[in-house]
Amino acid sequence: MTPKISTLTGHAVMALCFMAAGDLDDGITHADTAGQAIDIMNDTELTDRLEAVAWTVAADIYGGRYLTSARRAARGVALARASGRTHLLLHLLVRHGSALRMTGRLNEARTCLEEACNMGQGAAGEHLTVTAHIELARVTLLQGEVLRALQLAEAAVKLAGEFSRSAVEARTMLGHARFAANDVPGCLEHVTAAGGGADLPLIERLSRPAEYELLTRAALAEADTALAQQWAGQALAAVDHSSHPTATAYAALADSHTLLALGDTGASVSRALAAVDGFKRASNRVELGRARMALGKARAADGHRKEAADELRAAVDDFSHCGAPRLEDEATRELRRLGVKVARAAGRGLPAGGVVSLSRRELEVAEHVARGLTNREVAAWMYLSEKTVERHLSSIFMKLGVRSRVALALELRPSA
Repeated sequence: MTPKISTLTGHAVMALCFMAAGDLDDGITHADTAGQAIDIMNDTELTDRLEAVAWTVAADIYGGRYLTSARRAARGVALARASGRTHLLLHLLVRHGSALRMTGRLNEARTCLEEACNMGQGAAGEHLTVTAHIELARVTLLQGEVLRALQLAEAAVKLAGEFSRSAVEARTMLGHARFAANDVPGCLEHVTAAGGGADLPLIERLSRPAEYELLTRAALAEADTALAQQWAGQALAAVDHSSHPTATAYAALADSHTLLALGDTGASVSRALAAVDGFKRASNRVELGRARMALGKARAADGHRKEAADELRAAVDDFSHCGAPRLEDEATRELRRLGVKVARAAGRGLPAGGVVSLSRRELEVAEHVARGLTNREVAAWMYLSEKTVERHLSSIFMKLGVRSRVALALELRPSA
C-alpha cells in the first residue's frame, strides 16, 4: 500500500528536525521510513510526492548519506523536469548539486547548481536561491576558482538579507572563501559573526565541526596554537556521543591539525586516521582526500616517509578524480617536500617551456587567470570568445607543464 502524502512528508520533515537537534538515530529512522517508501513507488505515484522526495534527500544529506541522497535526488529532478514543477525542480536541483559535491562529482554538481542559480534569479530572500549560490560557491572553490567563489558567496550574503538561516550559511561560506583568498582575519570575522560568537550557537550542532575545523586551520595560519586548541576542542564537544560520520571526521581532522602543530605526531596520526575513516564511511571523497593529506603530513613528521608518500598519493588521486586542482596541487607539493618526483601531467612528458615561451597574448591570458578570473571574465576583459580563451589556456598549460589554474598562478608568481 502506498503511504499517504502527509505521512511520507511527515517522516521526511521529522528526520530533519531530529537531526537538526543532534538526534541522529531518530532522524535516520524517519529518513529510512520515508526513503524506503519512495524507493518502491513508481514514477506516476512519486510525481505527486516530489516535495517529500526533496525533504528526504535533504535529510539524507544532513545525515551524511550522500550516495543515497544523490540517487534519490537524480530521480526527483527527472520527474520534476518532466512534470513541469518548477519550484520543486529548483529545490531538487539544489539538493542534487549538494549531494554530488559531497561525493566528489564536482562538474556534475556545478551543472546542477548553475541551472538552479539561473532559475532563481531575481528571487531575493528566497532560501533555495541563496542555498544554490552557497553550494555553487563551494564547488567553484574546490575547483580552484577563488575569485568566483568569493563573488558567489558575496551574492548569497546580499540575497539572504540580514536575519535568516540563509544569512548565517551565506556569511559562513564567505568565511571559507576568504580563507582560500589568504584573508585569515576576514575568515575568522565572517564565520564567528555568522555563528553568533565563538560557540557558534546559530549554526546547527552537527554542522559546527566543519566550521571549527576551518577556524582551527585559520588559527594555525596565524601561528596561534592556543586558539587552534580552543577551536579543535569545541569541534570535539559538538560531536560528543554522536555517530555522525562527517561531523566526527571534521572534529578528528581539527584535532589532528592541532596535535601536529604541537609536535604530538603520533596522536596526530591517530586522529587523522579517524578522520579518514569517517569521510570514507560517508563517501565524501574530497574531504577524504583532505584527511589523507593531513595523515600524510602527520606520518612524515612522525618519521614514516614511505607511508606518508602513500597517503599523499592517495590524496592526489582523490582530488584528481573529483576535479579539485587546487587541493591536488597542495598534495603534490607535499609529495615533493618528501623528495618524491611527481610528473607534471599536462605536458605528457614534453619539456615545459616556462613563462618565457608564452606569446604576448598567452601571457596576458595567463595573468588574468592567475588573478582568479574565469574564462568568461577573461574573454570579456580581452574582447575574445570563450573558445579562444580556452584554446590559449590549453596552450599555456602545456608550455608551463601545469594542469590547474592554481598551479598556473604559482608558476607566474616568481616573474611578478
